Amino acid sequence: MEKRGVQCGWQSAGQVEAGQHSRRAGSRKEAGWERPNWSMRKEDIRTPTARQYYDSGLDSIAFTGVTDTESSSTVNECGSTSATSGNATYGEVGGAPTDRNDFGWMCEWGHICTDGDGLGNRSTDTNFYKFDIAGYQCVWYAWNRLAMIHGGGWTWVSGNGGQIAGNAANAPGWEVSASPKPGDGVSFVHYNHVAVVEKVEQAGSGWRIFVSEGNFRDSSLEGHWNEYHTRWVDQSEFDGKQVFFRRPSWTR
Repeated sequence: MEKRGVQCGWQSAGQVEAGQHSRRAGSRKEAGWERPNWSMRKEDIRTPTARQYYDSGLDSIAFTGVTDTESSSTVNECGSTSATSGNATYGEVGGAPTDRNDFGWMCEWGHICTDGDGLGNRSTDTNFYKFDIAGYQCVWYAWNRLAMIHGGGWTWVSGNGGQIAGNAANAPGWEVSASPKPGDGVSFVHYNHVAVVEKVEQAGSGWRIFVSEGNFRDSSLEGHWNEYHTRWVDQSEFDGKQVFFRRPSWTR
């Protein structure tokens, strides 16, 4: 994802390249190139005047540039990173139960039929991700559920739950977005968790997602057999961050 510099939010990410010359023209018209003594720069007057000129005085001038179609990142000179996104993809994967709290529903797919199955310590384990790191953790569940949805032929990204999206951003064959699609993985960075997007639907002027997850209901580090869980999560939970990860080769 291309990153473009912007002066502390004067422009949206999709307009930066197209408008960077116009903003400079406006500021230079007012400030000029005389480089006054810093203490005499009168920035309180120059800045709003240049901004006014930029907003209203350049309508007749056309600037061309490249605008991202789905999502673009902006790194501004204030030191923060933000993301703007296109529309979410609405729909539903299907198949994740909402009336139970154990992983036995994964029995036919990966022989995860009773407590202890699928953790790499039984010869009958046929699931995708078998690592027994403190039991039925959120990472264990997310990778297995994603394999149920999308099939095999790909490799997971390493990391704790909240790290996976960030790691996927730099991993070959993966992409991240601030806009969800059914069948995505999603990292909850602020409490180091990962889940799977089962459904995306419109909610007011935005969207909300229905997720399935492991090891959510218990506060202990151990992931237990009876900790399968589903819930709705609002768009505001993610604050525009690029936390949804997927492989472009996935077809669902």
